[in-house]
Amino acid sequence: MKYQMSYSRFEAFDACRFRFKLSVIDKIKQKPSFIMQKGIDLHQKLEYAIKGGVASLPDEFKMILPAIEVAIEQEAEAEVDLSITKRFEPTTFNDWNGVWIRGRADVIYGVGKSLVIVDYKSGNYYDKHIDQMAMMAMLAFCHYDTNRIDTQVWSGKVGVVSTGSYTRRKDFIKLKNKWLAKYNEVARAKKFDKNPQACKYCPYHVSNDGPCKGGEDDG
Repeated sequence: MKYQMSYSRFEAFDACRFRFKLSVIDKIKQKPSFIMQKGIDLHQKLEYAIKGGVASLPDEFKMILPAIEVAIEQEAEAEVDLSITKRFEPTTFNDWNGVWIRGRADVIYGVGKSLVIVDYKSGNYYDKHIDQMAMMAMLAFCHYDTNRIDTQVWSGKVGVVSTGSYTRRKDFIKLKNKWLAKYNEVARAKKFDKNPQACKYCPYHVSNDGPCKGGEDDG
């Protein structure tokens, strides 16, 4: 297996193949920005809330507090490992030899044969998150004996956004084929050109203390 993937790695490949090279092939670690670190801290607060109640949540969660309360009532799980092998079998995030796509759901809850999968965003919601949540649905079908999965983004800026509904019978094979094709595109890539239009928020750009000068020659 050439690469072990995640949605963020697929996203990096699409945004800037040179960023993908620095991160995945050259294994240059990112330096978390202030915004990234704040997002990490808020994700931890959400995890604690799901596991132990909502009393200590800060103002950033006001718009999604009713959704959090529903999830707690449904005995939701937090930070759920949904990683899979290339045979679409369940595995763990730390299965260094067998994992193919890594994924972690911020919140999962449901009744019977139906599940709700949630990804929390401390910032805004964007249409690209539909694709991310479709991949999370595929991963969850590999882990859970469920017939239906509804996906949501909980945004600190706009509240709860429903991003899709998927059934095992209608959508599972389509989702598997889509992400297998996407992986094959990544695995076949031989050139990793820069995309100067993706530099603004890139952690590898020199403006963020990274090694890449964007469209300029890095030597």
